Amino acid sequence: MKKLLLCLLVLLLCACSKNVYKELGYSKKEIKVIEGFKLENQRFFNEHNEFLSSLLNNENIIEDNLELYIEYHDLIKEKDVVALVNSKVLREDNYERVKDLTNIEGYKEENLEKYLSNYKRNDSLLVKYVNEDNMDGYYLAFKLSKDKYFVERNLDLYLKYYDQKDNIRDLIEYINSKVYLPPYEDEELADVDKYGYQVLVNKYYKLPSDYEPDDLVKVESNYGVGYLRQQAYEAYKKMQDDAYEQGISMYITSPYRSYNTQYVLYNRYLNEDPVEVVDTYSARPGNSEHQLGLAVDILTPGYNFGTFYSAPAAQWLEENAHKYGFIFRYPAEKIDITGYKYEPWHYRYVGDIATSVYESGITYDEYFEKYIKDN
Repeated sequence: MKKLLLCLLVLLLCACSKNVYKELGYSKKEIKVIEGFKLENQRFFNEHNEFLSSLLNNENIIEDNLELYIEYHDLIKEKDVVALVNSKVLREDNYERVKDLTNIEGYKEENLEKYLSNYKRNDSLLVKYVNEDNMDGYYLAFKLSKDKYFVERNLDLYLKYYDQKDNIRDLIEYINSKVYLPPYEDEELADVDKYGYQVLVNKYYKLPSDYEPDDLVKVESNYGVGYLRQQAYEAYKKMQDDAYEQGISMYITSPYRSYNTQYVLYNRYLNEDPVEVVDTYSARPGNSEHQLGLAVDILTPGYNFGTFYSAPAAQWLEENAHKYGFIFRYPAEKIDITGYKYEPWHYRYVGDIATSVYESGITYDEYFEKYIKDN
């Protein structure tokens, strides 16, 4: 009797499910296929659409792949999802990569298998070079992209100057820092409104002649002379006070300079040295960080600019200034990048990214190109 009741219950459930699938819009043939699946797989057909119907009418479907077919359906628009999943081109472990690829400008579904055959490589470069059928170019571009500071928008420049540098790091630093360009020609605007405390000013980024910060404050005599922007000044005071507690004395000797002040200084130096020499130790007006009100020249009692490198304060600043938002701008080993002689006294306020700049080991000229310009 119990067996009979169980059979009747099963028949009743089957009849109900048939009615449900029929009401959803499935044909008799499709319902028969659904009923051949395991119960846990029948759940995929609790709705009806054109794609699900096409699956049920595809002789090549594999029941264990049902979930992948359905998952990839939203990404694959033209190709045969069933064939791609069955052949393991599309797998559970590369779903996120396929999703990323489909969002890249220039992605072509016809090249999907070629993209995926280069697994775990730079996808945007891959799309570009596969589309051009230029895999040699891709492998060189991929080699370049492995440098930590690779900037994709500079790729054509890296390739153009590739033979001029001995190694990839030097090449990428050369391009990112714009040193391949003649200084002071075709300069970009140093856009303070856009970049704030992180704006770059150098031989390739220039401030307007009428730029003057509106939050300059006078430096108190126990901290030095001149004017600084408020936030930079507060950070400097904290730095000097903490240094003093550790037995290090320092003071500001040259902070904010107006465009006109820099003009006078630069032209005074031209009376002493030729322009190519002056340009190694003095910024042209508009190209000086001092005009930002964020740069400071720092000295310590008993030392001048010629001897400051040997002062305890110089070492302390190199090791600690970043904790207060300041970065060391002109190190001795980067003269060919910054364009300026070693200046152990010159520090620039950039705010909360200072530690990141310090830990990167690259110049701010390159850091700006990689992390700030387009971000």
